[in-house]
Amino acid sequence: MIMANSIATEERAKVIAAHLKAETPILEYPTREIENRFEKGTGATVDVTTVDYGSVIETADGNLAGQDFSTSSIKTPVTVSFVTNPVELNVLDQTLNLASFEEQIVKPRISLLASRINAKVIATSILAANDNFVVPTGNKADFQLLANAAARVRSSRVGDRIAGAISYDVQAAVTGSGMNMFSANNSLGSDLYRNKISQYAGIDWVVSADCPTIANPQVIAGAVLSTPIANGSNQVAVTLANGGANFVIPKFTPFTIAGINSVDAYGKDTGKLRTFVVIEDATGTGSLTRTLKVAPVWAQKTDAGFKNATSLGASNAAVSFPLAAGTYYVGSVFASKAVAFASVKPAPLLGSFESANSNIQNGLNVLMTATANGDKFTSYVRWDVLVGSEPLYQQGAVAIYVPAA
Repeated sequence: MIMANSIATEERAKVIAAHLKAETPILEYPTREIENRFEKGTGATVDVTTVDYGSVIETADGNLAGQDFSTSSIKTPVTVSFVTNPVELNVLDQTLNLASFEEQIVKPRISLLASRINAKVIATSILAANDNFVVPTGNKADFQLLANAAARVRSSRVGDRIAGAISYDVQAAVTGSGMNMFSANNSLGSDLYRNKISQYAGIDWVVSADCPTIANPQVIAGAVLSTPIANGSNQVAVTLANGGANFVIPKFTPFTIAGINSVDAYGKDTGKLRTFVVIEDATGTGSLTRTLKVAPVWAQKTDAGFKNATSLGASNAAVSFPLAAGTYYVGSVFASKAVAFASVKPAPLLGSFESANSNIQNGLNVLMTATANGDKFTSYVRWDVLVGSEPLYQQGAVAIYVPAA
């Protein structure tokens, strides 16, 4: 029997949501939409509305027409899925007051849930990149590297809030490089180590163990683009010169294609090759062709003004992979509108006898549900968060690759 002071109450859901928000600082930075009007299940989509920076209108001869700057709103569908944390609670747990519940139940169990959300959004910021900084060796990592990445984002997206996400390992390399700009700024170094957001040079930095690593990227030579990329597609077909069926091209691998440059905020050619980032492992299928999934590529403007590449490439254009063999820590610097984040109100689970929802503004929706186990006199309580993230304007993000020592 569940007493009136049940574990599944709005107050307890609010405690969970507050701790989640505190431990997922990266959520302050993407474009985001919180959907509370109706309940949805896993796999649902939410249209996140963002304001485009505008598009340059060109005449047939390549000159700029009058009134050459226009802005528009873009709806991007974000697919959301459950992030869940099942907890088994006994009768005594169910009768805890709020303070004891927070100390004994929430704090010891919240980190894993927060880590999964952090990792999802940080990974999205890397996959949104259209440029990369690859550090030659670990001891060459310094603040100048991060400053250059931030400058690239700032110059490409005017007026946006900018954040950086780096791992503790990269932060240690930066502060130990002889250009200890972090610790020189009062308590910034210690704040970063405590996983708090801190600002330096107009950039909000988040240091997190949830930044990914990439291990053993293939050293690939002689690769070419199999066919031009379809406008708006998230697939790039690459033909490999040798041994293509025998290895995997892992997620987070960066590559460039000859003839495809990045664009600036107005859709104009930057003169610099555009970086593509592989968003899921590409495995061998017995042929020399790999279909590499990337964030959508737009080289021909849609009605909404999308453009993040100068062309769609040409068959047999050279494809280059800049990473040498080894293990890399991967981070990013990104403008807020380069990444979209969404959270919807989860639907109650079937078979649960009690549930409660809590929303933290501009952050997360939490659903608590409980199912009784009569044999053990316990309840299984789930904390569900329905979240999704998608890369948007790739010209507003840069990926950082630092070799592990």
